[in-house]
Amino acid sequence: MAKKAVIAIGGNSLITDKEHKTIPDQYAATAETCKHIADMIESGWDVVITSGNGPQVGFILRRSNKSSPTSKTCSRATAISRLLSSCSPLL
Repeated sequence: MAKKAVIAIGGNSLITDKEHKTIPDQYAATAETCKHIADMIESGWDVVITSGNGPQVGFILRRSNKSSPTSKTCSRATAISRLLSSCSPLL
């Protein structure tokens, strides 16, 4: 039977330290994380990836609110979906 893992990506897993908070830094941290996840999958793990629901979700919601003050903003679920979809090409 395969081992199972649920991995939350977000929050502190994407911000490695005070000097690496930019979006490119977070993408680099995500790429590194995804390499480890890919290794787990190749080793036979069943993996579920979910949002860590960290500050990145709040940033997406804030950008949505600022970009369209008169139209409907995105929901928290949409923000989480956007965050996770940005990770999928790295796998």
